[in-house]
Amino acid sequence: FRASQERKNCVAKEGSHYCVFTYPDFSVYIDTAFEVEAENALGQATSDPVVLDIITIVKPDPPDILSVSTAAEKVLRIEWKNPMENLKYNLRYRPKGSSEWSEVSSNRWPLL
Repeated sequence: FRASQERKNCVAKEGSHYCVFTYPDFSVYIDTAFEVEAENALGQATSDPVVLDIITIVKPDPPDILSVSTAAEKVLRIEWKNPMENLKYNLRYRPKGSSEWSEVSSNRWPLL
């Protein structure tokens, strides 16, 4: 298994049919070609490449909330650490003990 950008090799364990790459061993927001090469005593053969942007198939880690503070009268500021760049965020809240979430529209997020 090889990722085309830097030709990173991943040797599958004997008897398995997959390899695992972990971030940051792969690039996101860039098209990357993947191919699988098989080899035995008679020679080798390579699959057709599959090209995709990893971000379209990788689920990001959840953001870490760093702080919640008062930004202005009747305004809370919530700061979080990004697990990856260029993600879309949805901010939700609910009263303790409630199962109903309310979502804050991103156009209401003040630039404080």
